[in-house]
Amino acid sequence: MSRTYYYLIASLPLLDFNDPPPISYDSFLQQCLQQLHKNDLTSLQRATLTLDEADAKDNRFLKSWAHVNQQMRWEIARHRYLKMGRDPAAPLKESASADEALIMTVKEAFQADDPLTAEKILDRFRWNFLEELTQGKFFTFELILIYALKLQMLERYQNIAAGIKGKEVFETYKKAVFEKVTI
Repeated sequence: MSRTYYYLIASLPLLDFNDPPPISYDSFLQQCLQQLHKNDLTSLQRATLTLDEADAKDNRFLKSWAHVNQQMRWEIARHRYLKMGRDPAAPLKESASADEALIMTVKEAFQADDPLTAEKILDRFRWNFLEELTQGKFFTFELILIYALKLQMLERYQNIAAGIKGKEVFETYKKAVFEKVTI
């Protein structure tokens, strides 16, 4: 049976896929360190965007999360094999069990104009998967795990955006320097 964390969950700000994170992941972890049971803290530390099924241990939610990520990796690999003109059947037998929505999402991501758009398509699928898992869960530890994963996604995009802005600033300065230097 999952423990409940009424105060912690009620105090967390809402997350939206299209918005920057309202709190940092480190701040979230600090709140969790103060309020979570030690076994739940161990599970929370394992809850990452790249969780492998072998690392999910005995947590049913983490196993489900790891499984959908593994299915996505297999489907991405299958599409890469197809793109290279190779037969994906031999090394990727398990991907045959991927659900239709996942297959269509990966296909859409492979048709994206740029890698960032493709990543957002894949992460939107993951976000929606997590949303589905929240149904019927009120103040449970699973909600904290879901929050942690969503917050990691948002921080990842915040870091990507900072890198893009940094590159834009660099390009602006580079252009200004080259305009001043005439050979």
